[in-house]
Amino acid sequence: MNEDLQKKLSSLASLIKTQRHCMEDAGSAVDYMHGMANGMILAHSIFCDESPKYISRPRRPYGRVVRHKNAKSKKGK
Repeated sequence: MNEDLQKKLSSLASLIKTQRHCMEDAGSAVDYMHGMANGMILAHSIFCDESPKYISRPRRPYGRVVRHKNAKSKKGK
């Protein structure tokens, strides 16, 4: 590989790392951020001629107590 391509791949690897950290606090955009990260990983693997190692989607925080609008009316009955 030439030096210019090596620098660009290094920059792309850095962007992938940044994207991976953005997924943790993405909120409702986590699907978008996950797809973007895996797309960058695919591009990097094509240029490096290796198989991609995709990131799995972050788990949703289950067990979290969610207050619903109708919960207040049920208590009064």
